[in-house]
Amino acid sequence: MDRHHYETFEKFGNESFIIHLDNGRGFGKHSHDEVSILVPLSQCCRLVIFFIFSINWHVCCIIGHADIKGLPIKLKRQTPVFILNNEK
Repeated sequence: MDRHHYETFEKFGNESFIIHLDNGRGFGKHSHDEVSILVPLSQCCRLVIFFIFSINWHVCCIIGHADIKGLPIKLKRQTPVFILNNEK
């Protein structure tokens, strides 16, 4: 049986309606998140943070800021990526 399929009721004939069934893992491991499907998102977030950090690092070097140590933490908290990558 395929995971996605549909069924109709023969009792109603042509007056029937389609029921879409999804035999996923709704009742199996409902509280388990499969991490492998989130890999593209995590790679994207890492690239965005690296890109923003590298741009700001070059700007700080050109301007001459001395406080480069706290820059990655400030960047993470200011960008929308921090919301996705927030681990407590």
